[in-house]
Amino acid sequence: MLRGNNFPIKDLVTVVSRLQGGEERLREQGVNVESKVAIDENFLRNYSKQPEIAVVYNQNPTAWSQDYLRNNGALLFVPDFDPAGKKLDRAKKFLSRYKSTLDETGKLGELDLAVKIKYGQHLNELVGAAA
Repeated sequence: MLRGNNFPIKDLVTVVSRLQGGEERLREQGVNVESKVAIDENFLRNYSKQPEIAVVYNQNPTAWSQDYLRNNGALLFVPDFDPAGKKLDRAKKFLSRYKSTLDETGKLGELDLAVKIKYGQHLNELVGAAA
């Protein structure tokens, strides 16, 4: 946005970086990036309440999340599907990303039923094509 309005960016300082590729993308565009704190494996081991889980999640968030959903289902996410709430966009992204995992394990129907009972609508009625 800034570049589009003729504000060149050459340097960027961040307080915290989750090391998810943003720095590399900015460097490719000629921006020097400096992060004061990097959420890396060392940081997670020293500051997380559950360091082993945090490290494994950080190595591959998608695989960790798929494994979690296979073992635990998605009932924890039912409140995100509240049609009067502010998390429906997040719920739609969640369903788009993990629908096949939930479907493979038979947990999609469980989530759909819980959402229907709580909010009176099926997943596909609430989030459209993602369901």
